[in-house]
Amino acid sequence: MIEHLGTANLVFLSLWFFLGLSLVALRRPLLMLLRGLHPQQATSLLLVAVFLPISISVATTVLLYLPLVNDFLIGYHCHDGVCSNHHPVGILPQAGPASLVLTVLALVAISRKSWRSTTASRRCKDSVRLFSRDRGDFLEVPDQQLLAFTVGLLTPRVVLSSGLLAHCDEKERDIVLRHERGHVLHRDNLRLLLAKMVSLPMPGAARFRGELRLGIEKHCDLIASKVHSRADVARCIVKLAEASCAAAPHTSSFVDEAVEQRVMALLNPAPRPPSPFITASTVAVMLTLAGLSINPLHHQIELLLFWLSE
Repeated sequence: MIEHLGTANLVFLSLWFFLGLSLVALRRPLLMLLRGLHPQQATSLLLVAVFLPISISVATTVLLYLPLVNDFLIGYHCHDGVCSNHHPVGILPQAGPASLVLTVLALVAISRKSWRSTTASRRCKDSVRLFSRDRGDFLEVPDQQLLAFTVGLLTPRVVLSSGLLAHCDEKERDIVLRHERGHVLHRDNLRLLLAKMVSLPMPGAARFRGELRLGIEKHCDLIASKVHSRADVARCIVKLAEASCAAAPHTSSFVDEAVEQRVMALLNPAPRPPSPFITASTVAVMLTLAGLSINPLHHQIELLLFWLSE
């Protein structure tokens, strides 16, 4: 039993590794395609892309090793005169259990990272609540630095400093507040943390997360521009960027990300609204390709297992 489980786990790890490499190799054309979309849709698709390697690897491994599903996805074929639908033939007595140990170590590392991040976020939120005044829509911290960020994962709150409130006029305060409410509405701190967790073992994933953060900030800028002009939002970003300090770790800050790119996005023509057709067609194509790949992948994995077991 442990050898079958270990072999299936080795298949999962191999798929995850090669899919991660493939995603990194396709980073430039993928980002070029996403930049033509509305930031809301681009960030959603980018988040899906970051989750794809591990999601496809888990689903494919389950399908390959689940005989009831194999009847529909894997063609009838023979091994040593025995013809039937079955999970991939081949067991690796040594590599299989070793892969389980590797997976456990990876899960432990990811769990520790996740625990540290969530603990740091909770401590930051508790500290802010301890020293802040609740203004209803936001928490005001008595700090003369220009701070504007959201803190918390499941129930985030907007945090503005007294220095920022004094430094900004009424319009600028409303722009900042609407931007930060966008982070709260979409739970961006949680989305960024999840993206980091699932992409930790993936080489080059930091660039994807950087693009994800930039897209999230652009989307929140557009949320603020629904009430105020895009030029006013751009001026507010530049003004605060020149005078502000970075926010605390594990938070979404108003001027923490790519100020020049955000300003240029606001000064350029407004992007087209998100298209449900693009999202639906993308998901449909991915599901179709995944289903069609099961049968050839089954045979390739069998050849690989036979080769490794010799």
